[in-house]
Amino acid sequence: MKFSHVIVWLVSSATVYGNIVYLRRQTSDSVELPCACSDIGARVFAVAVTRRWLDPIRVLYLHAEADRGSPHYAYRGRIFEKWDVGKQRVSVNITHLRGNDTDIYQCVFFHDSSAAGYGGVPGVVEFFLHVDPDEPCSCYDYKPLVYSLSAAVLLLFVCVLGCTGVFWPQKQPDNQPIYEEMWGKVPVRSAKR
Repeated sequence: MKFSHVIVWLVSSATVYGNIVYLRRQTSDSVELPCACSDIGARVFAVAVTRRWLDPIRVLYLHAEADRGSPHYAYRGRIFEKWDVGKQRVSVNITHLRGNDTDIYQCVFFHDSSAAGYGGVPGVVEFFLHVDPDEPCSCYDYKPLVYSLSAAVLLLFVCVLGCTGVFWPQKQPDNQPIYEEMWGKVPVRSAKR
C-alpha cells in the first residue's frame, strides 16, 4: 500500500468514525439516536446498538426479517426503533432515562459485504449521552451533612486549642535561685556563743 493511500485512509476514517455527538438530558426524559450506515450500497441485514464505555453491553439488536428488535433487559419497555432498511438508517428512541444510562452509544451495521465480516461496521456517528439527575445536589439543602461538617470543624478547632495549650511553652514564674539569694544577704550569726 502506498504512503498516500495510508494518509487518505487515516483521514477518512478519522472524519467518518471519529464523530461524537454530545447529548445531555434530564432523568425521565427521552432521547433519539439517529444512526446511519457508513458503508453506503451494502445490503444491511442487522443493526446493533451498543454501549462501549462505562457499561459495555448490547442495548438493542435488530434483524431485517424481524418485526421488532431484541432489547437488553434493562431497556425493555423503554426503547423503540424505526428502521428504514432502504436508506440504511435507524432511529432509536430511549424513554424514561435513568442516571445509569450515561454512556457512549454506537450503532453497528451488519451487511453481506466480505469487507465487513461478522464484526460489523460502526455507524457514521457515536453518541455520548449524559443523563443529569432531577435536581442538582447542594450541600446547603442537605441539613444532616451541614450539621456533620459543622461538628467536625468545631471538634478540630477544640483539638487545635488543646494541642496549643499543651505544647505551647509555659512562662516560668520569676523566682530567683536560692544561691543568688544567699550571696545577696549577710549571714545571720547567732548571739549565743
